[in-house]
Amino acid sequence: MSTLGLMRSLAAGYFLLCGPLMAGALAQVKFDLRSVTCQHFLAMPPEHSLIVMGWLQGYYLEEDAEPVVDVDKVLADLQRLTEHCKLRLDQELMAASDQLFGKPPAPAAEPPPRQSNGSER
Repeated sequence: MSTLGLMRSLAAGYFLLCGPLMAGALAQVKFDLRSVTCQHFLAMPPEHSLIVMGWLQGYYLEEDAEPVVDVDKVLADLQRLTEHCKLRLDQELMAASDQLFGKPPAPAAEPPPRQSNGSER
C-alpha cells in the first residue's frame, strides 16, 4: 500500500472510530493560527494537524467553489505543508500556507474612463 493510501486509511479509520470519543477533548483545544509557527504545527498531534489542514482548505477555497471535501487533496496538501515546515521551523504557519496555497492576487481594477468636460477638442 502506498504512503498516501495508508494515510488515507488511517485518517478515515481515526475519524470513524475515535472522532466521537474525542469530541469533548477537542472542543477544549483552540489555535490562534496567527501565532502558530511551523515548529508548533509539526509538534501537534496528527489529529490536530489534520483539523488545521481542513480549516486551511476551507480558508483558501474560492468563494464560489463547490462544497466538496477532497480527502486526497487534503492529505496531499498536509504532506506539502509538513515538508515545507520541516525546512522553515520559525516561519509562521499562515505565511507558509499563503506561500503554498494562497489565492492569487486579485487583478488590478481598470481605471474609470476619463470623462470629457467639453473643453477638449
